[in-house]
Amino acid sequence: MKVTYTQQQDFEEWLKNKIRTYNNVNSKYHHEYRRDGSIQYINIKEHSERELIAGLHAQIYWKCMKIENLYVEDRHRRSGIGSKLLDCAIKIARSKNCSYIFLETYSFQALEFYMNFGFYIIGEIADYPPGESFYTMRLDLVDHT
Repeated sequence: MKVTYTQQQDFEEWLKNKIRTYNNVNSKYHHEYRRDGSIQYINIKEHSERELIAGLHAQIYWKCMKIENLYVEDRHRRSGIGSKLLDCAIKIARSKNCSYIFLETYSFQALEFYMNFGFYIIGEIADYPPGESFYTMRLDLVDHT
């Protein structure tokens, strides 16, 4: 066994490719996910005087939406732009018959913002980074009862 302490992109790619191949063979969902056109990319942008000031990027696959990033420039926060972006994403997810939306955030980012929209915590890594927490959150769009 050999241990190294440097970044090795070739090794990381080898691992990813091996896991991807395994998943493709053992999960029809992973195989379908990698087909061209199976992922729907969503990019929502907000401009002010021709300047990009906010945006949301998400992906839809497996009947769910994953919000990858949502950002609003500091000087435009608390103006409702983030809410407009998230409202738009939720409407898109509903129109695409998604069962739920999920995302990841830190305690110092937008935890309360997402909770105000009905997202709830499904996972937490406490003290990551030290003194903070990392969360996975979900918003159900379909009644599961």
